Amino acid sequence: MPEQAEFSFAGLDVERFAGRVDTPFFLFSTRILKENYGRLRHAYTEQYTDIRIDYPVKTNRELAVLQILCSLGASLDIAGEHELQLALEAGFPVQRLTLDRPHTAQQGLEACIRAGIHAFIVDSPQELERLEDIAAKLETEVQACLRVQVGSRGIFPNPVQRYLAKFGIPRSRIVPLWQQGQRLEHVRLIGLTTHVGSQLLTPKTQVRAVEELVELAAAIERTGGTVAEINLGGGIPSPTFRRQTLVGLLLAQVGLRRRQTPANVAEFGRQVGTAFAAAVGSLTHPPTLVLQPGRAIASTMGVCVTRVRAIKGQWVIVDASQTSLPESLFFGERAILPLRQSAVARLRRWHVSGPTLNTGDVLAVNCSLPPLEVGDLLVIRDAGAYSLSVDRCESDAMQEHWDRAALRMKGGFRGAPSTAYYRRREIALFRRYFSPMAGKRLLKLDLWNEVHNTNILPFAHAQGMRVAGVDISSVVLEQARARFEAAGIDADLRQSDIRALSFPDNRFDCVYSMGTVEHLPNPGAAISEVFRVLKPGGVAVIGVPNAHDP
Repeated sequence: MPEQAEFSFAGLDVERFAGRVDTPFFLFSTRILKENYGRLRHAYTEQYTDIRIDYPVKTNRELAVLQILCSLGASLDIAGEHELQLALEAGFPVQRLTLDRPHTAQQGLEACIRAGIHAFIVDSPQELERLEDIAAKLETEVQACLRVQVGSRGIFPNPVQRYLAKFGIPRSRIVPLWQQGQRLEHVRLIGLTTHVGSQLLTPKTQVRAVEELVELAAAIERTGGTVAEINLGGGIPSPTFRRQTLVGLLLAQVGLRRRQTPANVAEFGRQVGTAFAAAVGSLTHPPTLVLQPGRAIASTMGVCVTRVRAIKGQWVIVDASQTSLPESLFFGERAILPLRQSAVARLRRWHVSGPTLNTGDVLAVNCSLPPLEVGDLLVIRDAGAYSLSVDRCESDAMQEHWDRAALRMKGGFRGAPSTAYYRRREIALFRRYFSPMAGKRLLKLDLWNEVHNTNILPFAHAQGMRVAGVDISSVVLEQARARFEAAGIDADLRQSDIRALSFPDNRFDCVYSMGTVEHLPNPGAAISEVFRVLKPGGVAVIGVPNAHDP
């Protein structure tokens, strides 16, 4: 038998986990997460000491990850009310939170203003006016940064980079807009930021951004303004994630690779930190340097372990899919390795696909792997970033859909005979599975029915249960809060995607969902969250439309 080398990850026995846990599963390393954060911070502070790291929550929303970063002194880049709640749950003070997205729904913007977060990144003059109007309505003052538009360069850019122009405000409009902003009563401009892309190969783009932003800061100083912080955005790469280019895509089709090894974090810190320290020497008030590294911190801390389920010619079908690893091959590619590698095995080219009927569910093309058999274990690297986290755009689209539906719905179906019958059947389920109810913690995975149909939480509250509920719709959440407040019911109601709940592990005795999870493209992620927040020995009742629907 030839010797076999086993893939090693953070000193963990990956094969032992595979014997106890169904695939696919993820392993995250606390040690690697801490090392990545410390290495990055050290690389930049060696050149310029006034540094702040704003970790984008979208990179990996796992509560344990956020708690570790909080303990290390990181700040957060949040995208709305749901991520605000996650940040607070993880222990972050609001002064370490910045809201960053081109447009935020009214409810989310108001929630962040009321919370008193550090700053809001503004993507257009219209958003600045909107922020002023809402802050005035709430009778408070907020801080904001202007995002500067930076275009892509190069003959063969990352396919994503050609769309960067949709972010930010043209450079020529920044100084006049800053002067207008100084006349606002409820918004105080404090900084400049930009979005230069993701997984940069060299520090050149960040260095160029430093030059442009400091030049604008100097122009603002000449008008009497002060830029207190300059945010370079993200782009610091993971060392092993392969960024895709148009040339790379074409070469992959014929089995060739265009090797692109990114500069390491130390080189990014040396070049960018040195350039920043030199450039801001001309300013009267040297600003804080803000970084938004996501992949550089989280990517290598995680792997996904998946099992070969079928082989069809050159295609290998595994049980992991783009449901768990949602990034497109047009953006980048994660390395895939066998759990065990024979020293003499001859490599061949494989296409690795997920098990779904989605044509785009392809994890790798022309991937070099040894001969494979059904049942073999593969390890997908760089799974610590943009994996278990629910895709922000998809989640936002669902929120907008249900917000619109809630606004269209007038009165609901509470008076219908079928509603009364359905509620009696739900009460019977509660008595059958949750009794005795007094003192138990209950989580309900929707609030839509509490507003428009069979409101079951008041019954549970009357039985002595400590009730909580979530809904992805901010409109439904506000409607439910108003109803519960009017009824004098104390309930923990939150806006949340049920695939990324903002509750700690082992929180609830009971979880109830009726007619909700079937609306998700990946209901398995919601079921996993149910088991995470459910106490050992707890009970979950999950119903979907079928012949036995109550």
